[in-house]
Amino acid sequence: MNKITQKCVHIVGSTYINPLDVIKLVACINYTTIYLASGKQYVVALTISKVHEVLHPYGQFIRTHKSHVINMAYVLQQTPNGLLLKNNETIDWSRRRKKGVKEQLRKFAR
Repeated sequence: MNKITQKCVHIVGSTYINPLDVIKLVACINYTTIYLASGKQYVVALTISKVHEVLHPYGQFIRTHKSHVINMAYVLQQTPNGLLLKNNETIDWSRRRKKGVKEQLRKFAR
């Protein structure tokens, strides 16, 4: 399992976040909403791919669907249609990504 050592990462403008606090990213056209464990949300004028690029080096973020990236540390269990997060929210995965998501979750859990 990869450890996050840096406290905050720069997303855009004056937005800095701790990658450990990110639960998920949700895309809406060219904007991305970043959901934090504290309940805060940030909407940034970047595509989900760009935000995922910034967080990808931390090794615990996975694209489950064209509009979702989740922090694997917040996954409680797998369901037939997706993932149940620790906040009791279910995130769907695409059929195309399902196999890869399961494999990455297996590697992350080790």
